[in-house]
Amino acid sequence: MSKLDIVVYFIVSAAVVVAYSLGVVPRLGRRGYPAGALRGTTAAVPAGTLLVLYGADRPVLLYIGAVVMLATTTSVPQVFGRVAAMHSADPGAVVFRLRQTMVAGFILGLGVYSAASFVGVEPLLVGSGFAAISAFTAWSRYFSGAVREPANNGANPSSKHTRTVAAALVAGAILVVALMKGVDTLRAIYLPLYATQVGISNEAIAPLFIVTAVTELLLLPVLRKVTLKLGEFATLAVICAIAVVAFLVLFALRGYGTILASQVLYAAFAAGFQSIGVVVLARVTGKDVGQGAAIFMTVIQTGSVLGAVLPLTVPGYQSGIFVIAAALCLLSTAVCLALQRGESVRSSPGGSVSP
Repeated sequence: MSKLDIVVYFIVSAAVVVAYSLGVVPRLGRRGYPAGALRGTTAAVPAGTLLVLYGADRPVLLYIGAVVMLATTTSVPQVFGRVAAMHSADPGAVVFRLRQTMVAGFILGLGVYSAASFVGVEPLLVGSGFAAISAFTAWSRYFSGAVREPANNGANPSSKHTRTVAAALVAGAILVVALMKGVDTLRAIYLPLYATQVGISNEAIAPLFIVTAVTELLLLPVLRKVTLKLGEFATLAVICAIAVVAFLVLFALRGYGTILASQVLYAAFAAGFQSIGVVVLARVTGKDVGQGAAIFMTVIQTGSVLGAVLPLTVPGYQSGIFVIAAALCLLSTAVCLALQRGESVRSSPGGSVSP
């Protein structure tokens, strides 16, 4: 495929994800995330993956396969919504635990991909097999029936001022998640390219991502405790500040050990925005965790485009790319601190900040 074909493919895929997240998931949420929907969407994923694999040279089959395969973006919010509804006393803790499971799956996926490539088996074929296993587990008794419709957990503003503040919180939360996803996409695309340019072998690039994932897995319980103590926006501000340091290290210093150390720092950012972001979007919009996850998936489509496009302002794959990431993190820190201030205004009596 040409570069233009690839760009079009990803734009269409992003549009499909947005359609699923805003059109399908809210309807399923209102129906209590019925088991049949989860079973149907998980069963579609392996079939769609095979269509992408074997129809790549035929555009019609390729796009049909992509649409079917991307049903996975509805399955994740359904699982989040069902599990959170069954443990409604602490939905935030549920999101962190599920995020741990997803990170562990990411690490497993990296290993399986490498093993499949090593023995000469088509990785997408193996991926389709794993998706089929996932579909099989959706028939577990745990997912039978529907769950009760979760209560609206958002505030019900009573004055024009507090409604304005609530709307600003929603807009600010969306902005922060989009910016942070832009940073994550920038790092995912351009870190390997930069590493190659500075002479790091291809075999040594994968460990950069593995060490981040493993550190993220270890940090998630710690971040949960910090979030309970400081609040979501303050915790996001802290991890964005840590990410600023991680990217400035990449910009100022070279060497494999330095890059590896920067990715350990970056793990706090990766762990935080993908777990806290779901909780924040659910809370400020007054939705359940499942629909919060769907909104999260919608917002990160915009962030992905931002992270892919902004580095085009820097020639080649120079370390200056990471200054852009640091700037986005710095902006995210400022917005998070403003949102924390806004929440204190909304929660205090009369809509004014308590002394």
